[in-house]
Amino acid sequence: MAARNLTQLQLAMLVGEVSGLPLSQVAIQKITSGKTLQSKRLPDIARALGVTVEWLAHGEDDSRFSHTTTTVVGVGSAAEQSSNTDTEERKLKKGLVPVVGIAQLGDDGYFDGDGGPSGFLKIHSDDPDAYGLRVKGDSMSPRIKHGEFVVIEPNQSLVLHEDVLVITSDGRKMIKVFCGLKDGFYRFESINEDHRPIHIACENIDAIHYVAGILKGTRYFEP
Repeated sequence: MAARNLTQLQLAMLVGEVSGLPLSQVAIQKITSGKTLQSKRLPDIARALGVTVEWLAHGEDDSRFSHTTTTVVGVGSAAEQSSNTDTEERKLKKGLVPVVGIAQLGDDGYFDGDGGPSGFLKIHSDDPDAYGLRVKGDSMSPRIKHGEFVVIEPNQSLVLHEDVLVITSDGRKMIKVFCGLKDGFYRFESINEDHRPIHIACENIDAIHYVAGILKGTRYFEP
């Protein structure tokens, strides 16, 4: 992951792209922290990273890197990453947040990580895994407008009555207002008052990420 400058979220998205089977950021976190092996998904993860299963599991294999070329939204191909990580990408350092997809707004508030922008937002974040989403649609207006960007900080603490990105176990990804936890259910309100509040059981949520800011399109650029 470090050699390709991938965050846990980006690797999870990449595994889904190459395998056709979704994998959550929470699952990636458990695997990388050693909390679970998830051996049945090791072939998919190895393919996404361009390595063999043997090397991924044990760190031992002469043919460490396969010839598979993979891509992820906001990150170049595996071949490009291995050659450019120590040059162009590392020159970016602080003050830039990668844009990894499009927030397709509507009644369900999905965001799409396929075919999204591949640039950066000119803003500093203390969260090393921060990422941006481009907003499409008007269901979050007037607060978040079509063509603007939201900055997501997955490692920051949640704040009551502030915006969050909700990732459910069935694959939905929604931007909502966090209204707390009660009796095993999270409560969220829609940013647009025309859409009703929703309640989701704890076991049906993979992650809740803090929305740190809203940026104009002038803060976006492609290197």
